[in-house]
Amino acid sequence: MGGAGASSSARSPRQVRKGGTDGRPTGFDPDRYRRRNGVERTIDRLKTPRAVATRYDKRACVFHGTVTAAAVRLWLKP
Repeated sequence: MGGAGASSSARSPRQVRKGGTDGRPTGFDPDRYRRRNGVERTIDRLKTPRAVATRYDKRACVFHGTVTAAAVRLWLKP
């Protein structure tokens, strides 16, 4: 009886063609994923202040200062 909760060890031809046995792509590298995830999370934390996320500043040098101030706050935060 198939269904949403049914578990099957047999893989469909599409799954066999697709790659990895655990549902991940064949080119999956855990270390690379860990580093990328860290970068994405840091950028997300940098965007917490609204001025950084929406870029209110007209000039690039002023925006650079805003991002720098946000980075310093993030760095000093315990």
